[in-house]
Amino acid sequence: MAGSSIENLPEISILDDEGITLESIQNEMISDYEQRYQEITGQEIALHPADEDRIKLMVVAGMYYQLCVIMNENYKMNFLPNMYGDRLKNWAANFGFVEDGVRRATVTLRFFASKIQEFAIGIPQGTRATAGDSIFFATDEYAEILPGEEYVDVPATCTQDGKAGNEYQAGKIEILVDPVNMIRGVVNVSDSDGGHDAYTDDELRELVLNFPSTYSTAGPEEGYIQLVRQCSDRIVSVRKIEAEEAVVRMCIMCEGGKIPDEDYCEQILQRIKALKCTPDTDKVEIVAPEVIEYELDITYYISEDKKDIAESIKTGVGEAVVSFTEFTQENIGHDINPDILTAYTSAAGARRIVIHAPEYTVIRENQIAICKLVDVKYGGLEQD
Repeated sequence: MAGSSIENLPEISILDDEGITLESIQNEMISDYEQRYQEITGQEIALHPADEDRIKLMVVAGMYYQLCVIMNENYKMNFLPNMYGDRLKNWAANFGFVEDGVRRATVTLRFFASKIQEFAIGIPQGTRATAGDSIFFATDEYAEILPGEEYVDVPATCTQDGKAGNEYQAGKIEILVDPVNMIRGVVNVSDSDGGHDAYTDDELRELVLNFPSTYSTAGPEEGYIQLVRQCSDRIVSVRKIEAEEAVVRMCIMCEGGKIPDEDYCEQILQRIKALKCTPDTDKVEIVAPEVIEYELDITYYISEDKKDIAESIKTGVGEAVVSFTEFTQENIGHDINPDILTAYTSAAGARRIVIHAPEYTVIRENQIAICKLVDVKYGGLEQD
């Protein structure tokens, strides 16, 4: 099921399969009426548009068609691509998937002693810190600054569900809400992450589609990819790369072209371990991809016939370039392919594009291509 997607599944419609339309129902009812009338009376009849009986049949046909549409929609909802709401959640439960997706962000807080002491300084569980807004993080456990030590690191969780607690960069959370004796300050030493709102219908469909891959205890590739993706919505690409026997090495990439650091990779690893659903014989490793930098330098031209919409084409070409660079930095192991850039800019309306850089570059399974310089030049109008 690797690479499976809801979009790859075929559309289902009884109405289309049977050729049922409002017009087909109307025509059939009129034909049946005229035929039955002749059978009963022995007289032929033709229902003209203004005929009272024809108008009545049109009204009834409309009601029948509405029922057909309702029945078709309910039938389609027996299939995953068309499910939504409570029906989708109940269907997910048939596979043992009952998560709602709601998670709270986590972070590591560092508490500093006002003065190094010869005794331990206790920090109660639930001690809160904030960045100065309405979002608070509370320590998960009781902790102590040991004698002779200046600080202690403590895991903490956002007090609010969802994504609200995400993306507080290290150093941003520095206000101690609950004063603790002999503690002079606090700061987060990791980025906050892991918060997630309730799954949207689209997210839940994809998760249910891929969930059976997690059944096996043999450690399938799809199962590990699924586990990693569930750990953080910041992860945009996951790739299982070759490693020594009994080692599962997962390469991850974060959104926005951000390379995950060692602390972030360790957080994801600990979340996977906490799930306790991986084989004991597998050693799991979470690593960042090797970055392959490239430059993008192009000149594009617009057809003389499209000069009236040249400005919108320029905007479209700019968006096409962004789409290309985002594609490379969000897909581990995907080659740098200038042909894709040509297709994007052509779709945006450019007549011709000259690509000075990049050249086609093969990207290995543990690498990711990130554009460090973009130079897009407009060459002017050209005759076809």
